[in-house]
Amino acid sequence: MVLDLAQSQHIKMCVSSRPWNLFEDAFGAGPKMYIHDLTRNDIRSFASCRLCEHPRWVDLRTSNPTGGQWLIDQIVERCDGVFLWVVLVTKLLREGMTNRDRFTDLCRRLESFPRELGPFFKHILDSVEPIYHAKMATMLQIALTATKPLHIFMYDFHDLEHDDEYYYRPRHIEALPVAELSEVRSRITYYLDSRTRGLLEVSNSREVTFLHRTVKDYLADQALAGFPKVNLPRGSCREFSPQLSILRAYAAWVKSAAPDVLCRLDFAEYSGNEATDGITPSILELTADLIPYAVQLDPQSPYDSRIDEVLGDIDSSIATLISRTRSPANSSREEGWNEDKLLQEHGIGVDRLAFQRYYAWGAALFFRECLAKAGVTNYVAAKKLQEPTTREPQVDERSLSDKQHRRTQKTQFKHLRPRSRLFRCLWKVYMITFRWFLFCLYSFTLPLSSFLIRSLPSFLSQWIIIPFMSTLAKFVYGNDYWSEEY
Repeated sequence: MVLDLAQSQHIKMCVSSRPWNLFEDAFGAGPKMYIHDLTRNDIRSFASCRLCEHPRWVDLRTSNPTGGQWLIDQIVERCDGVFLWVVLVTKLLREGMTNRDRFTDLCRRLESFPRELGPFFKHILDSVEPIYHAKMATMLQIALTATKPLHIFMYDFHDLEHDDEYYYRPRHIEALPVAELSEVRSRITYYLDSRTRGLLEVSNSREVTFLHRTVKDYLADQALAGFPKVNLPRGSCREFSPQLSILRAYAAWVKSAAPDVLCRLDFAEYSGNEATDGITPSILELTADLIPYAVQLDPQSPYDSRIDEVLGDIDSSIATLISRTRSPANSSREEGWNEDKLLQEHGIGVDRLAFQRYYAWGAALFFRECLAKAGVTNYVAAKKLQEPTTREPQVDERSLSDKQHRRTQKTQFKHLRPRSRLFRCLWKVYMITFRWFLFCLYSFTLPLSSFLIRSLPSFLSQWIIIPFMSTLAKFVYGNDYWSEEY
């Protein structure tokens, strides 16, 4: 393709590549330059500065005056112009000087480093201590799976998962202290250095990123299949899932979010304050970041209860945080959701019409509407767009009315209860058959409903598809409904 484009009189091309024989044969006859010849002095200067900065370098130069310059010349010669190779080699040589290596030991270190980046990355990963192999594998897989670089808190929370997969549950809903940010950054920096040998690093924005794009490409193409099989927590038979681990870390981090005032504009459309200080996350931002992982895991949720468990915990935490902005602590919703309380408790001044329009909506609608819009149908269909159990005791009037209605029906039809044992057996067979039919119908319509929710307008999904699937899920999974004896 490059040769064909180069034949045009109106196109000029500049192609960059490694000096492989294939490229030399194709483009070697044309004008060319070797970048490593132009950057040789810069690489020499960088390598010299990195090694000379180490306190042990003076002693090495004293014991072998010509050896230090020879070592620098060998680095420049072996790197073939690849600056990343020089960065990694000088880092490992500095570690050798910290370990009191002699000059001959440093030379053997340099000779043991592969000259190609791929084998060099493998050499680095193989040098990680065996005790860290499991944590190295999970951290690298999370970094590869993440849709964007994750905050250092995510990796700090994930480290707890190796001992307890439900570590996110007992956490209190409260903001993290500012002093913890520097502590976590220092801790994660040490973790990344010991478990990934610097292939993952902490950026200036407090996110964990790959040392270079080539590291990510190498791991994605070759090393991922070679990672050891990890079960979390240790000793269990549950295979590690990077998406589930990321979702659990979000479940822990969302409890540190500041209560945010959200305005509901339309179905699954909200506005609020997304500004963050680097330690207190925004509910809007966290929800937008975690939903892609929920979408990936949703097809597995009927077979893995852990997915619904972590989504339920996030659901409850977000509902509690939203409720706190609209009602004082330990109060009912009716007591807190009015403009007087908003003004007194939070300094939010709105008139009655604006309050009714923007603030008088259920706290659970935000997260569940966002899930429904993204196509997470399994969880939403089972839970419906109803208020979850929040951290603060609240009365669910809808659930009370449903129980009272069923209790009234049970009283009205009590005199119609069959007395005959045969009729009772036939009735149970009929109910079991009917429930099995509904279960098959639910399994058949679930993929169809997921497609319709993503394809149809949001108001049709909200008024028709989601209520229908919620009612069907109620009949299929409602144990309290089927346990009643008519």
